[in-house]
Amino acid sequence: MEKRIGICLLDLETSITTQFKIQRWSFDFYLPDYNILIEVNGDNIHANPEIFKETDILVPSKLTAKEIWERDKKKIDFAKKYFEALGEHYKDQNFKISFKERINKTRLAALINNA
Repeated sequence: MEKRIGICLLDLETSITTQFKIQRWSFDFYLPDYNILIEVNGDNIHANPEIFKETDILVPSKLTAKEIWERDKKKIDFAKKYFEALGEHYKDQNFKISFKERINKTRLAALINNA
């Protein structure tokens, strides 16, 4: 899924940084021209709860689905707090900060067009 998202981002004709790190967390894509950070939660790597039970062990991580869900929640919580802190820091500088979860290509294109 991450490769498909990467292809969609290339279609948007913007610069892309892959595996962008913020502190200890690595995110799949960063669009520096728009300050957009993207994390793709594919079915297998992120243990889609519609497919996996919490006790299932996933390869190659050797983590249970529940451990993956907990790790992903920490990562998303970190990103949300990070963007809230950025928003607070730049509130007087007309710098747009927003945090969105679960967006599709159309909504992503709209975010870029409105940036």
